[in-house]
Amino acid sequence: MRIPIQNIMKIGLDDILELKKNMIIKFEDDVVMECNYKGIITFRYLLAFYKKFNIKLTSDLWITNNLTNGLFTNNTYLKIYSSIFKQLAKVSNRIMSNKAKLKLFKEYYIAIDTLNKKLVIHTVDYCLGVEVEDILKIQFDSRLMEAIHEASVNNSKSAIDHVYDILDEVMNDEKYRHNPIRLLYASKTVSIGQIRQLLGSRGYITEMDSKIFNIPMTNSFALGFKNIYDAAIESRAGSKAMYLSSKAIQDAEYMARELQLATMTIENIYRGDCGNPTYVDFYVNPDSYNSTGDLERKGDLPNIIGKRYKDTDGKEKIIDGNEKHLISTYIKLRMAIYCSHPDKHSICSACIGEIADSILDHQNLGHITATTASAGMSQALLSTKHLLTSASSANIRLDAAVAKYMLVRNNEKLIFKAGVLGKKIKRVYLKFRQREAWGLENVMNVKDIFSININKVSRLSSVFLVFESKRETVEIELPLKYASRRAVFSIDILSHIIKHGYNTADEEFYIIDINDFDNKRPIFMYDKVEFDFAALIKEFKGKLKTRKYKQVGDKYKSEYAPHVLVQTLFELINNKLNVNIALLEIMTYAFAVQDLTNRNFDLGRNAVNKDVVGFREVIDYRTISTSYNWDNLQGKVLNPVLHLPYNKCSSPMDTFLCPNETIKDEKQRQAIRNLVT
Repeated sequence: MRIPIQNIMKIGLDDILELKKNMIIKFEDDVVMECNYKGIITFRYLLAFYKKFNIKLTSDLWITNNLTNGLFTNNTYLKIYSSIFKQLAKVSNRIMSNKAKLKLFKEYYIAIDTLNKKLVIHTVDYCLGVEVEDILKIQFDSRLMEAIHEASVNNSKSAIDHVYDILDEVMNDEKYRHNPIRLLYASKTVSIGQIRQLLGSRGYITEMDSKIFNIPMTNSFALGFKNIYDAAIESRAGSKAMYLSSKAIQDAEYMARELQLATMTIENIYRGDCGNPTYVDFYVNPDSYNSTGDLERKGDLPNIIGKRYKDTDGKEKIIDGNEKHLISTYIKLRMAIYCSHPDKHSICSACIGEIADSILDHQNLGHITATTASAGMSQALLSTKHLLTSASSANIRLDAAVAKYMLVRNNEKLIFKAGVLGKKIKRVYLKFRQREAWGLENVMNVKDIFSININKVSRLSSVFLVFESKRETVEIELPLKYASRRAVFSIDILSHIIKHGYNTADEEFYIIDINDFDNKRPIFMYDKVEFDFAALIKEFKGKLKTRKYKQVGDKYKSEYAPHVLVQTLFELINNKLNVNIALLEIMTYAFAVQDLTNRNFDLGRNAVNKDVVGFREVIDYRTISTSYNWDNLQGKVLNPVLHLPYNKCSSPMDTFLCPNETIKDEKQRQAIRNLVT
């Protein structure tokens, strides 16, 4: 018998808790499905909320359509709310006001809170307990124990991966369907990494400097350490976790503070369209897999959801995550850094994208952006031991300058592309810093080249590739540092050096002639180093801390155009985390200036010579209040340059130093916003 969803409203809130049978329900979008009685109970408590806001009772609101791997998780309510919000926005065909959103948030919270309070006295069906026996039943499954034994014999990455594959197979076995550990695993209530450490193989472990120990720990924590080696290397992982939770987290939180100070000048969202969108070519990367077929990095599509883009038909569309045809293609993406709203402290919601709906009007746009982006980094540091199970080296993504001349092989070797070492060029040589190749002199006296530990010869952050012809000499810097990994000279190039020698360019550089080097052989190698969140945060800050400027005619330009910096940060941070590109666009706009050449560091809204600068210029030269709050207060007070009146940019922190002027400025800006509205 089909029961209209409206009839569920006729069942009292206390009576519905006694429901013990499933029902066949017809929703208002004419979808008919058999509904679990537990889901019906939850749905009943939300019905009053739905009716209050005239929400159509469609099947996409049903609990089982918003589960994670078939289980109720923390994200279920968020998924349901997302469906509610989209439906209301579609029906009203307008942007929801801040007051309406707050009311919606409040009523939804009350409905869920009422449900949870009622369920407290009916917890038997809704609570989960774990006993040691539940763990051991899975641990001593013959398939899993056999895989762990094979791993202890082979001591290889493929053997460790096989253990994890078997663990997945065991977890999906029907006989463990009601095992609490399996439920935690399937619902991701506990991270998969933690379960793998508990029941699979602990895997490869790293030293304090993130270098990976050659022999893995094949036992699980449930089985325990099998020898002193296991205990010793696991202690290093514990030491690393302690370091990351102290010194590294301090550095991350200080960077978060700097970001907040730098971005607070971006204060408001204009709920509407500035009417002058700028589109940037953006390549949507696909999922990236390592050599064993495991997902190394998720593609870009999930992190550009809500953004607007100009489709091939010329129409502006909103990305909802289902546009699989956009993957591995260039799209015209609308970016917030080029918003043209007349109030430079505001960005329109159309340029930001639908993520603007998650930000309330009273929140400082720059501050909430910086906090959201940096919070994920800090949490990743604290959870490093849980997020990274068996260590694996960071996947190398070549800098654009390097990719023009070189290829990666097996995620550890760099070779020249065909034609780079051509005969038409008179001379090709490498120039590199002496301090980064400290062991080169000792190599010349080695009799057996294969006795050399290449990691003890060099550690290269960058080299210079120099092409010399009859007409000119061209020198190109090739960055070789990626995350915490730096390149070292390969055995092949060291053999070449022993045979042909090297020269000293000056007191700082060595030079190697590579005309006769076999371009099919690797010239650089990367040591096996685990992905390091501390290194990621340091590199992220490095992209914003200082800028390299180049002179073009009589003007100075940053090494990055604003949209290039956005894409660089997006590529870097989403290597392991998930941050919507809109947040990085807002953040980058805070670093955009009017005119670098003339030292006009005001916000770069509608600037002809818009460029991006670093922390020092943004915090020190825009407003005294943020500069005082940053560092070296005594030096700032005594620095006359910081107190010059030109090219200043107001900040909410100005209230502490000049409240009257701040209020006056805010009134002027409010008048501008009213004119636009």
